[in-house]
Amino acid sequence: MALEIAYGDELVATTWKSPASGLWVAQESGSFLGLVERVDGRYAVSDSTGRDLGTFDELADAQVALDGFSGAPLSTVRDVLLMKAIVALTGVIGITLALSFVLRWQ
Repeated sequence: MALEIAYGDELVATTWKSPASGLWVAQESGSFLGLVERVDGRYAVSDSTGRDLGTFDELADAQVALDGFSGAPLSTVRDVLLMKAIVALTGVIGITLALSFVLRWQ
């Protein structure tokens, strides 16, 4: 599976490969980013230097912790949860604004 994330005019492609069951390896432009390993039903993440980035319940969260949206590793589970909260609140604000606009003009 290849995940491509665009930043402005440049395109950064993170490629995920699974060489063995329960193991996923990330590369970007041929450089090793790190890996995700399934351990005891959770997903353990380490970066290219072997630094532990935490464990996650979902594979997708583990992958985001490694390659993130900024190209830099996220350091904690808290960062992933904060990102999810920001996305959720942005959606709630958008719906609230849309509803207030619709109700105001009826």
